[in-house]
Amino acid sequence: MKLVQILIVILCIQLSSSQSKNQYHISFDNAVHHEAKIQATFSDIKTDSISLRMSRTSPGRYALHEFAKNVYDVKITDSQGNKVKVTRPNPYQ
Repeated sequence: MKLVQILIVILCIQLSSSQSKNQYHISFDNAVHHEAKIQATFSDIKTDSISLRMSRTSPGRYALHEFAKNVYDVKITDSQGNKVKVTRPNPYQ
């Protein structure tokens, strides 16, 4: 469950410091396997592309954990519900 707890902390920190109208929905449908489903909605994006990154370390530690390697089943849609092409240029995005 540690990865899930770290993800929640990261999302909460971003929520508290963010000025945009982002929304997050987190569910634990498969908690037995330490999986979380996270739905993020980013409003007021003014560019054609967006780069999302995940922390490589956990709060209070400086050891590299590479959390993003455990992110899978990524689906992105635009405001009309159309699928958007997803690329992963490196393991941290």
